Amino acid sequence: MLLNLRETGGPLYRRVYQALKARIRAGGLGPAARVPSTRALARDLGVSRNTVMLAYEQLAAEGYLVSRQRGATSVAGGVGVPSRPAPAPARPAAERPDSISAYARRLTARLGLGPSRPPGPRPALRYDFRYGRPAVDEFPREIWRRLLAAHARRASSDTLGYGSPAGHGPLRAALSEYLGRARGSTR
Repeated sequence: MLLNLRETGGPLYRRVYQALKARIRAGGLGPAARVPSTRALARDLGVSRNTVMLAYEQLAAEGYLVSRQRGATSVAGGVGVPSRPAPAPARPAAERPDSISAYARRLTARLGLGPSRPPGPRPALRYDFRYGRPAVDEFPREIWRRLLAAHARRASSDTLGYGSPAGHGPLRAALSEYLGRARGSTR
């Protein structure tokens, strides 16, 4: 089976997928028609087998192909007929309300996060369970500001330039002393 892979752009597996989908929708491959094996189609197209397998998997996920274990892959029934274009949505997607469960509706109503809420910042949550975020409200900003200002006043011109490539000397000494105690090294 030869397919025109130059009609669309993008990754190669996507082009194989688009070409097969177009052939199925145009009626070139009718319902229950067997498609070539992934090895045979890859050989015919001059592409890798993985490329064809990705295209087949996408077509199977969308319901165009049916694959039986250790059996042939064939076109699913009822998909060979060209489908009509989808009708235009009645309202723009931005105005269309999301379909959510009843539980989600109750939760959004309770938290005031529903669509009727005016745009702007969301209300603060009681507990922030996100990981990797420091408790900024607990940070001692005033102490930090004073220490930073004191050290900046005492900084020499050498401090503000490039340091040793091995790292800051006092920091290396402190790390060496700590590691000597923690790991029992006698260096």
